[in-house]
Amino acid sequence: RSSSHSGGKLAVFRWRRLKSGFDQALRAFALEASGAASVSKAADLVLETLTRSLPGATSALFLLDRSRRAFRFAAARGIDEASLSPHAIARDGSMGVLLSLRRSALVLRDYHDPVLSDGDRAVLTASCARLVIPLFGKTRFIGMILVGTKPGRKPFKDAESGFLSDLGRLAGGAVENILQLPTELQPKQV
Repeated sequence: RSSSHSGGKLAVFRWRRLKSGFDQALRAFALEASGAASVSKAADLVLETLTRSLPGATSALFLLDRSRRAFRFAAARGIDEASLSPHAIARDGSMGVLLSLRRSALVLRDYHDPVLSDGDRAVLTASCARLVIPLFGKTRFIGMILVGTKPGRKPFKDAESGFLSDLGRLAGGAVENILQLPTELQPKQV
C-alpha cells in the first residue's frame, strides 16, 4: 500500500513541476510578447515558446488574412513550411466555424471526419496536427495553432493541453494588439 501511496505522491510532484515550468514559460512569453512590434516576431515567439516547453512537438500558426475570409500560414516549427504555405483554412469552412463556436482546443483523432473540408484535411495532414488551438483577441477569432507530435508519442497530457490553451489565449491578445497598431507605427517588412 505504501508503494502505491508514494507513487501517487511522485505523480503529483511531477505534475506540479510540469505545471510550474509551463507557468514560467507563459510569464516569459507574456513579457516578451508585450514588446513584439510585428506579427512575424509574435508568431516566432509563440512557436518558440511552444517548442521549448514541449520538446518534440511540431507546430504551425495560421492567421486571419486582411480580407478576413481565410486563415493563412504564418510560421512553423518542425514541419516542412513548403507543404503548408500553399494552403488556407476558410474562415467560414467547417474547421473555422467549429473553432469559432467552441472557443477551445479541438482534439483530432483522425482526419476522416466528414465534417472537415478537403482543404482542412490537406492542412491537417501536412501538419500532422493532433490539437488545434484557436487564437482569439478581445474582439475576434484571429488564428489557430496546429500542434502535432512525433509518430508513436502518446496524446497530449491534460497539463500540456492546458498550457497550449493558455498560450493560445495570450498569443491571440498579443497578435491582436499588434494588428491594431496604426500603420505608421508598425515596422516596415523587409
